[in-house]
Amino acid sequence: MRRLTAPFLALLLLAPDASAQQRRETTTFLRNDWRLDAGLVAASGAAFLFGTFALQPSLAQRAPLDGLGHRPRNEPFEMASDTVLAAGAFGSLFLARAIERGEGRLGVDQWRAPLVLAESALLASAIVHLAKNATGTCRPRDWDDDRQRCDPERGERLASPSARLDEAHRAFPSGHVTPMAAMAGASAGLWLFPTGRDPAFLPLTLVSGAAALSLVALRPLAGAHSWVDTGTGFLIGSASGLLVSYLHTRVVSTGGPSLSVSASPVQISMGATF
Repeated sequence: MRRLTAPFLALLLLAPDASAQQRRETTTFLRNDWRLDAGLVAASGAAFLFGTFALQPSLAQRAPLDGLGHRPRNEPFEMASDTVLAAGAFGSLFLARAIERGEGRLGVDQWRAPLVLAESALLASAIVHLAKNATGTCRPRDWDDDRQRCDPERGERLASPSARLDEAHRAFPSGHVTPMAAMAGASAGLWLFPTGRDPAFLPLTLVSGAAALSLVALRPLAGAHSWVDTGTGFLIGSASGLLVSYLHTRVVSTGGPSLSVSASPVQISMGATF
């Protein structure tokens, strides 16, 4: 009898107690980390200002990257792309705030999702302006197929010939597509990254994504970009938005290592989770 009692007590001591909480990992959306916001805005803003005002585009004779050469300016498509960008960006910010309010956010928390979208657009715009001046690719409407030169149109809506020449060399990547795609990427991150998902952000993802894809088509039709410019802008923007939304999430462990002991007149049991 004693030989059976010792192993039985050992099993009771090592057996996990039913009340022991299991360890789980979950991701949550940060709401009050203003230091992260300040860092992202400061870094992206500095890069944007540097790329916009400090750098000058390369004036190398680099033809439109899709190999299709010159395409004339199309003013209706130009105006349509400007309208889609403005409506898509402001509409996405408004919808993001409405979603936060619909989920019962109060005070500054109801601006959290719009701020993430704005940070994403700023980061993507900074990357674009740096890339534009580094590559110096000619816009299709300004490319002269016969002379193989970037020759800006006189009708360009800029004051000086030098300004027109610089702008003609800023085709790659698209400055319209990229920030809109960044908002779409950030919206997708807000929807997908938290554990359990947040379906409230699915409509925002669809709206901003539709606007970004519309710009991918409209900008080449306007003669302002090649398909390579807009496609690359979409990828850069989407990646920037996903990155910013990911930085606003954190992994939380629940349950952690725990030890539980219970006793009764007939047995003693001990359990642990790691």
